Amino acid sequence: MAFAPREWQKECFSRFQQRLKEGETSFVIEACMGAGKSAIAARIAKHLLEMEKDPVEHVLVLVPWKSIQGDVEKGMLGAFGKLFGLDARSRFFTFARRQAHQPVPSMDATVTLYQEVCNRAAIETLEWWKSAKGFRFALICDEIHHTNEINGTWGEYVARIKDLASYSVFMSGTYFRSDRDPIGCIPRDENDRPIRDFAYTYQRGVSERVVRPVTTRHINATVAIYDADRDARYEKELSELVGKEVTAGKKQVLDPHGEWVRHTIQTVHEALMATRLKYPDAACLFVCRPGHDNNFTREGDESLEDKHVHLIAKQIKELTGHTPTVVTHHDQDSVGKISRFRKAKDPYLVAVNMVSEGCDIPRLRAVAFCRYTTSEMLFRQIVGRALRIQYDEATGQPLEDGTAAQIYIPTFSRLVEFAETLWSEAQAGIRQRRDTTCENCGKKPCECEPKLFPDPQSIWGLEHTPSLDGGRMAAQDVSEIYVQAARQIISQQPEHQHANHVQVAALLQLYDRNRSLAQGLPVTNPGEERERLRRKINRIVKRMAVDKYNKQFQTAYFEEIEKPFRAKFVEILNTWSVDRLVEVYERLERRMIQGYRNG
Repeated sequence: MAFAPREWQKECFSRFQQRLKEGETSFVIEACMGAGKSAIAARIAKHLLEMEKDPVEHVLVLVPWKSIQGDVEKGMLGAFGKLFGLDARSRFFTFARRQAHQPVPSMDATVTLYQEVCNRAAIETLEWWKSAKGFRFALICDEIHHTNEINGTWGEYVARIKDLASYSVFMSGTYFRSDRDPIGCIPRDENDRPIRDFAYTYQRGVSERVVRPVTTRHINATVAIYDADRDARYEKELSELVGKEVTAGKKQVLDPHGEWVRHTIQTVHEALMATRLKYPDAACLFVCRPGHDNNFTREGDESLEDKHVHLIAKQIKELTGHTPTVVTHHDQDSVGKISRFRKAKDPYLVAVNMVSEGCDIPRLRAVAFCRYTTSEMLFRQIVGRALRIQYDEATGQPLEDGTAAQIYIPTFSRLVEFAETLWSEAQAGIRQRRDTTCENCGKKPCECEPKLFPDPQSIWGLEHTPSLDGGRMAAQDVSEIYVQAARQIISQQPEHQHANHVQVAALLQLYDRNRSLAQGLPVTNPGEERERLRRKINRIVKRMAVDKYNKQFQTAYFEEIEKPFRAKFVEILNTWSVDRLVEVYERLERRMIQGYRNG
């Protein structure tokens, strides 16, 4: 396949050649998500191997993930082999064990992971190659920001490898970190900002149609907060949460069994099915929170650390009928899964960070955040999975019409801030396009005054917001009982399989309330229903404590509720929705009946 460089890649390579002539041996590149860093890395590698004066014998490329490393078709390995015909291997150590004095490589390049060479044996090997063999090699580090991870040692090893290398190239999609810690090997200016030899921004990428613009859909929710200091309960929307309230909000809305996740899946599915009418292979990436359990004991085929990922995948299958592809770091065939998904037409991919950086799946046109982050860098890396332009492999022509990538986020203020910044950059890029005439001012590029979110509804595109008990239509809460009824009705009507269950539930509730008011009947209130269930649950457990646990009330709560439902009792009472409280109550009722029968 012939490589047709983009304008920015031509500029970047020209700048690199200029820096070499100036005697510089280090080059720093920043290029936005999906711009094509792998291709420019391979182009630079080929140049260093073929220089007339002082060429290198080998290029060592370091990446953080297997998904970036890729295979013979995509990723860094694909760029080196398929685009530029370089002979690249995927491992640094050729012996079975990591040990020093490995054989000098005869291939053009090694494309491997940071963790394989960030160790003493690799450093000793490189030192031996240079001192005993006169070996000259170049170092290329992708996503260099990973070298200063908290409590990590990659930065120290990369700095030592840089000292041994004849030339070094460092790349990232973004050089700013939320912790503001300096990134190893990157010089900084007087304002403590990283100095880049070449930068290609997302705004310019949108302007030149190298990457897709982005539109965000902010999905709000009402969550229940328990203040232990005041022993008080209250409710708040996600967008209004501050401080410790965010922790409670995350726990509720990101619960795989909760209404926010179910509603988001439904919303994504409805929009994605519409997109697939135009692009039949369009897909969505669901990004889940990473596990925090160091116990790697297996439950079936799932690591405990990856439990959240698999629960989200289960919900997607139940709500959409499509079995998603699940990719985690513990998968032996993670690269194979990504490769197969890239070529398939399945609509859903579920992962943690395995697909957050460098993974080339252009048919991903949407990303749903089922996680929270305070890192703008990570947010952008994740969004970047949906920004790659899709090309026809036969003709090399883009299969795009300007449709923006859809990003779905919970309305935490930090995430909204990240999304609005990214959206404003995309809009600025669109205004700068020289091939499009503005409908308002009639000029190209556009000369209108920029406005942030001129029409929020067109950007967010949501008619309703889910709350703890079912959902919300405008300012009206929708009870869980109506949501369940709506789901049942929709499942029985194939022609309405993509209908939004909260909207249908709102209509059912409105009809029921009008009928009840006409007949003088009481109207069900979701908050009152939740409180009623709490009282019934407490009453049954206390009774069981007397009858079965010799008045050991804490033991009764643990054995009958916390143990089977794997959650603290205070969390269940204060945060669980009506449908889940019904599950607890019904189980206790069955246990009580069973006790009477056995008594």
